[in-house]
Amino acid sequence: MHSPLVQEILAISQRSAAGVEWLDETIVSEGLRKTLLATASTVPTESEDLFGYAALESLCPQIRSAAANLKLKFAREPVFASLPAGDVNAMWVRSPSGQDLVLLNRGLFIFLMLLGKIAATFLLTGNSTAGRLDLGGNDVVSHVASNQDGLQRLKEVLMSQVLFGTPTFAPQYYPPLRIAQLATPLFTSAELFVVGHEYAHAMRSGKVQEQTTRRRLFGEVDADAIMRSKKEEIMADGYGLLLMLKAMVARRFDVLLSFAGTELLFSGVDILQDILQLDTRDSHPPSSVRRAGLRMALKLAVSGQDDTAQGTELAERAIKLASVLEEAFRAAWAEVKPGFLDEMAALRNTAFGKSEAG
Repeated sequence: MHSPLVQEILAISQRSAAGVEWLDETIVSEGLRKTLLATASTVPTESEDLFGYAALESLCPQIRSAAANLKLKFAREPVFASLPAGDVNAMWVRSPSGQDLVLLNRGLFIFLMLLGKIAATFLLTGNSTAGRLDLGGNDVVSHVASNQDGLQRLKEVLMSQVLFGTPTFAPQYYPPLRIAQLATPLFTSAELFVVGHEYAHAMRSGKVQEQTTRRRLFGEVDADAIMRSKKEEIMADGYGLLLMLKAMVARRFDVLLSFAGTELLFSGVDILQDILQLDTRDSHPPSSVRRAGLRMALKLAVSGQDDTAQGTELAERAIKLASVLEEAFRAAWAEVKPGFLDEMAALRNTAFGKSEAG
């Protein structure tokens, strides 16, 4: 008898129209259900996140189109899916049938969306309706420290993610228009970078060494996972960046905010790794190394498409904004961290029906 994860992997790798019956019985937005049934190239399995699945139906074609425009080819086409893994990262596995699968945690794109809205409040100075984008990072620490609403939103997202393995229990809200306008390119580029990074691995999947691994995060998971070397991660970051930038340009977003999306992802992951005390150094380079690699890749990509002087200036401005965002999230976490674990433990007791009295 296969484990639940292996059973789900088998189901994903052998998708068919049989999933339509499940969609009909699921309580989801009627509009989303109809859209999925009418437009999806495949149908999600019962364990998948419908909203994440709908996002992937949009993101994957954009990355494939960007790859075609860049004349990049994949060794084999992966299948993307969303499963409750508790992490905000992706896990690449090979199914027993030999199909390459990219498993994203349920709620990953919601996590990035909520983080994008928080980031927008950190980057805008002035009031929320006429705020100014602060590219200089003037006194970003004090600006973040005084942003009590943004800090509270960050705490809510982190607590939901850590306690339940998904950000969907954080209170949802509609931000002011100016915040939403800035947040959209931030989280969209982060989403495209995640998908582009995994597609970049597909370019070299035939050369990647397979090992049996055990991942432990809110429980143990056994899978035939493809462990990639640190060099391969850096290469996937570089190609993922190129694919993301190409897709964002096609959507008429600029390089400045597009590149900041990579920092949105790394800042969120850094904070969660600090909370959970995760150590990924055996399989992935430190975030500082990956950031440096991405900034070098950005300079090469932009200077190759533009006049050298203008391209260099554009890249430097984009790197500056990413650095400001990195500093903003570090300052925000420094504000939120004291007492966070105590609050999280109290909320865990409440959520699971425990009382201090026992």
